[in-house]
Amino acid sequence: MGVRYDVALLYGLSTPHFDAFSIVELFASVAESLVEDGLLLVEEGDRFYGMAVLGRYREIIYEGDEKRGALSFQVGYDPLRGTVKRLFLDPLTGERVTHDIRYWDLASPLALAWLFFEDVDFVRYPERLYRGMIIAKSPRRKLHLEDLKRPRCLKQLSEERAP
Repeated sequence: MGVRYDVALLYGLSTPHFDAFSIVELFASVAESLVEDGLLLVEEGDRFYGMAVLGRYREIIYEGDEKRGALSFQVGYDPLRGTVKRLFLDPLTGERVTHDIRYWDLASPLALAWLFFEDVDFVRYPERLYRGMIIAKSPRRKLHLEDLKRPRCLKQLSEERAP
């Protein structure tokens, strides 16, 4: 690519869109894209704590507000990728879509960022014990995206699911 950047930002509590393997690929790619003292900023919250420890996980959830929303249902689980498949249903239109979600704890993305960055910290939001920003500084550049070949178990899984 040739161009390096000062900062990479993943904002909006977006890590659930990445499974355990794709977030490693993301962090490797970001580390390659940053300058020597570049920063990766990841807004993160500990979903595992709320769901497993506090017991807030629900198989059926209404997600939205009074005017617009969807019902989401757990319809599957992939133990190799660590993702839950959820079906989102718009109760007004009947439209359906499925999405794989990873309910990250806080320690896992911190530890994975540490593989690719020399200095990793977590800064809590005021009054939010388990939500804030992961700050990863100074890419290590020892493990590269091209070094990460698809694990055999995921290749086999893809082949089994192919039509």
